[in-house]
Amino acid sequence: MGLTFRDEKGAPLTHEELDENFRSFFYTASFAENQLILQRKDGITTTVPIGGEAFADFQENGGSIGNVYIADSQITGSRMIVDLFNGQFYDKTKAPNSAGGNLTSDEWYIDFDPAVTAPYYVHFGSKFAISSSGFMHAAGAKLEGEITASSGLIGGFNITPDAIHGPTTLGVPSFLISGSAGDTEHFISASNFSLKGNGDITGSSVHFNGGTIAGWTISNSTIAKDTNIVLDATNESFSINDSTFGNKGIQLQYNSGTPRFYVGDATGSFVKFDGTNVSLSTSILEISASNIEISSTEASITI
Repeated sequence: MGLTFRDEKGAPLTHEELDENFRSFFYTASFAENQLILQRKDGITTTVPIGGEAFADFQENGGSIGNVYIADSQITGSRMIVDLFNGQFYDKTKAPNSAGGNLTSDEWYIDFDPAVTAPYYVHFGSKFAISSSGFMHAAGAKLEGEITASSGLIGGFNITPDAIHGPTTLGVPSFLISGSAGDTEHFISASNFSLKGNGDITGSSVHFNGGTIAGWTISNSTIAKDTNIVLDATNESFSINDSTFGNKGIQLQYNSGTPRFYVGDATGSFVKFDGTNVSLSTSILEISASNIEISSTEASITI
């Protein structure tokens, strides 16, 4: 028995050479019903099922197509399994209930008939799942496009056709955001805060540490209208025009426990109390009273 080869890559054998190579192994080949019968030169016969018989054998015992094995109502690949009987599609190593069947279990599958022990239609690791009761769980989900919901829960808030609200006590929600509030109706409402549709805000305990209100600037320690009017909580003072004591304007200061005030134009007329003494400077002083008494311990002036 001899075989013919080419020593040049890509050079094909002739039909006669291929036939001769084949006949080196098989002397005869014949077809019977659904069978290919091959007889070797040594007299050994090999029967290969084809057609309906091959299909019947594949159907009964299973078999492989490439790297996919089909048997017992399952299609098994190198990683995934399709279970046609149980209605499941899953990772071979992370099947339903393989890691406890919990929401955070590292299981990857789609199940059309979830069991009680693994109650999820879809479960992709610990970050995403759709339960058999219809709830979707997603960590870090990003939803785009139009979303419509008239009932359900988001982060503990109840969804109604026209509002989102928190838990209720005797039918009254603890917190509400309305999507249909009129001018006098609550747009946002909580136990100590209310914002109505017309912009009215009420609150029993409101804290602002920044921003502006009608041109007034709010910081964590001052409320000011530019530098014209300043109420300073840190320095415990109030000033108009200039906050420096004795400059033109008005300054009222606690002064670390020695209160003082100044009202005047700095160089002309003013009234000043520096914490100990009162100073008065004016070109004309008019006092209208029924009695004027000026006393300095014995010496006095009475008008």
